[in-house]
Amino acid sequence: MDPEGRLLLAVPATGASFLFAAEETGMWIELWRHGGDVERAADGLAQRWDVAPSATLADLRRWAAHLCSVGLAKVD
Repeated sequence: MDPEGRLLLAVPATGASFLFAAEETGMWIELWRHGGDVERAADGLAQRWDVAPSATLADLRRWAAHLCSVGLAKVD
């Protein structure tokens, strides 16, 4: 993570790398803290960001789907 809160993640299998903004960095950290549980991570983000949990969950689900599509995450 850089001083601006951006996170650089790489996919070793493809060599692709992705630079995520501070908001996505927060999502990544919450997902990691909650073992990949999207609903628990969304609740944590909603509290931290003082927003509606339903909106946070929708955003996090979209972003998690993107992570899966580029090889940075997988669904167990």
